[in-house]
Amino acid sequence: MGTQSPSKTSIKKWITEAKRLFGDVIQRSRQVYAYARPRVAGALKLLWERSYAPTSLYVLGLVLIVGTCSPSMSPWERIERDNTLHIITVNGPLTYYLGPEGPTGFQYDLAKIFADRHGLEIEVVLAENSGEALKKLKAGEGQIAAGVIITPRRGEQLTFSVPIVKTSAQLVYRQGGSRPDSLSDLSRDLLEVNPDSSYAELLTQASGDNPDLNWVENQFANDEELLHRVATGEIDYTLADARLVRITQRYHPNLKVAFDVGEPQWVAWAYTQETEPRLKSLADEFLLSFKSTEEYSRIYDRHFGHVDNLGYVDAITLARDVRNKLGLYQKHFKRYAEENRLDWRLLAAVGYQESHWNPYATSPTGVRGLMMLTNATANYLNIPDRLDPVQSIEGGARYLRELIDRLPPEIEEPDRTWMALATYNLGYGHLIDIRKITLQRGGSPNHWPDIRENLPLLMQSRWYSRTKYGYARGREAVKYVGNIRSYYDILRWMTSEEDLPVPEGVDDPEAVRRELDAPEKALEIDSPIL
Repeated sequence: MGTQSPSKTSIKKWITEAKRLFGDVIQRSRQVYAYARPRVAGALKLLWERSYAPTSLYVLGLVLIVGTCSPSMSPWERIERDNTLHIITVNGPLTYYLGPEGPTGFQYDLAKIFADRHGLEIEVVLAENSGEALKKLKAGEGQIAAGVIITPRRGEQLTFSVPIVKTSAQLVYRQGGSRPDSLSDLSRDLLEVNPDSSYAELLTQASGDNPDLNWVENQFANDEELLHRVATGEIDYTLADARLVRITQRYHPNLKVAFDVGEPQWVAWAYTQETEPRLKSLADEFLLSFKSTEEYSRIYDRHFGHVDNLGYVDAITLARDVRNKLGLYQKHFKRYAEENRLDWRLLAAVGYQESHWNPYATSPTGVRGLMMLTNATANYLNIPDRLDPVQSIEGGARYLRELIDRLPPEIEEPDRTWMALATYNLGYGHLIDIRKITLQRGGSPNHWPDIRENLPLLMQSRWYSRTKYGYARGREAVKYVGNIRSYYDILRWMTSEEDLPVPEGVDDPEAVRRELDAPEKALEIDSPIL
């Protein structure tokens, strides 16, 4: 019987284990040396005092030789020895959080790809806010602080990578409250920011021209919590990243922006000034090249490409319907999502986009039910009653799973899910058409941002006349997918795995049927779903 060659994965594991063991040996040698050195020094002193000078000098020489044979390791060498890159960041939608499929976040995803390219594991060190993150960096608890705003003061103490994204600091107030025109209008109001934050630095600079400007540095609340405090009326104002404001407005639509404070600022990775040049050089090389790739565009779109879809009324209506309706159907969304390998909140988001969870919704084209199934689709799925919310949810879940599985294997997640949603809206034939158009125009038919850019072309005769399946309301499909992504994000934020209570006075979906009186209260939706 012949021998089988070891795989590349096995070889990599052996090398990693050998490096770890070698590092352990070096570390243990240093510990032994640190333990023995004072004791040897004490013995030398005793020998010298008893006139054994030659012996003392001989032993001293050995100690010096051993000491010089324990070389100090550079930061990058320690990273390679431990096979781990430690990044310091804060919990939040701009940086790092735990999603349905594990750790994610814009900054985390970038750092993870950088670590993967060097064969490293990544370990996250969490801080309460940006100020604490920089303190942990200076204390040596990690090699990189990810997602740090570059400021002049920080530039005196830290080293930064090449800039990654640009943002603005915005003064945020609550709808119905007093809207200031400038910082000089805030002298009698409660303004809170994080201590040692870029916003505290901006206010310190502005106070030179506004001597009456007052603010509180709250060390117990991060930026998201401060925005929540504004939304609930606990404080009057805060400063926050413009991207975070847009995301948070979906959950707190009563948050309003008064004005931008200062000039736009760059966000980057931060290091201590003692950081070895090699780490910064490798990171800069990665960021400079990666920012021009399609993969970077996909990551940016994944986290920020849909945050402007919902308006104030949409968010308020969703919050009300989560409270009044979702408890009726949550267990059914969970059941059929699990059976079809879906996140139940994604399935619920599709149902909300289709009908606002109204089991008797109908359209002029005959699409009906909570998941808005056509008669042909219901027959195909063997769903006898489209107006039965449980059957409708089952059919919608099975159909969405089928669409996801039907797409070509080269389309990866999350683009795969977004394209399946577009197919749910337009039909599979139109997706085939737009993938061909996207390829003809130099885009990638496997990436949702490129598909999204080209979908409106299906409404232009000079483009749809060349396709097999013809005209389609492509602009509506873009809005459709964007809404579902936003609903999905909000539902993840608003709900947990525990079932919501069934609204008071309603015991089962049949009671909803009787209450709504379907023929008179059907929701009219002009949408060619499925």
